[in-house]
Amino acid sequence: MTTLQPWQQQPNETAKAFDAFKIYRDLPPSKRSLSAVVAIIAQNKGHKKGTKEVVINGHYSRWQQGNNWVARAKAHDAHLDAIELAAFEEERIKDAIKRLAQWKTLRSKMVEKLETVGADDIDVNQLLKGLQLANDQIRLELGEEDGKPEVQVNIQNNQLLTNFDEMAEEIYGDELATKPTNPS
Repeated sequence: MTTLQPWQQQPNETAKAFDAFKIYRDLPPSKRSLSAVVAIIAQNKGHKKGTKEVVINGHYSRWQQGNNWVARAKAHDAHLDAIELAAFEEERIKDAIKRLAQWKTLRSKMVEKLETVGADDIDVNQLLKGLQLANDQIRLELGEEDGKPEVQVNIQNNQLLTNFDEMAEEIYGDELATKPTNPS
């Protein structure tokens, strides 16, 4: 048996009372009132807006109080907010994963380029700065704070010497480690 939610029809609530509640529930919170519900019901019945034919009679007020409309509508608002927040967070996570993958790809390409570059081909210092930027962005995407160990890259005799595998594994774990070939 499923649990009955407060915004659903309650066991002792008539269909008409629930229809009136749904109108109340679905109004923006700042516009919710018994008079707004009655006006909408009157309009749906073909009464012209502003006529004196429809007054707030006792049964609407009893429905509102007896079926706890205010608390039920607030529960519905909280439910919708939770759904909206979850969808927003899911989208943020997807975006972060995409950015992380892009930075990792960029970092991998820079490491590959460093391994094959000659001294006259490009400005190695600029490439190293780009690699540092990629590493910093990856750390930010992973929520790491400043001061974490960074991948150390050194150029010696025009060859790239790194302990990249070990550092990447230590910093990012096996699944995030890029495994460039270290020259011997």
